[in-house]
Amino acid sequence: MYRLRHSPETVALAIKMRSEGNGIRATGRILGKSHATIIGWEKHLEKNDLFEKATAFIVEMGEKK
Repeated sequence: MYRLRHSPETVALAIKMRSEGNGIRATGRILGKSHATIIGWEKHLEKNDLFEKATAFIVEMGEKK
């Protein structure tokens, strides 16, 4: 995903966890990232209209397993 310092897999997992109802702080704790980082990812994806791309990546990851 464009201009993120973390792996696309980590960002996609965070988005998936958030969409399934996990809180920002809980997601951060589980992934070992700060809640501010999670918020930043969400803002970045929303600003750049990348939620659809992130969702497609999540689906692709699920199909590989």
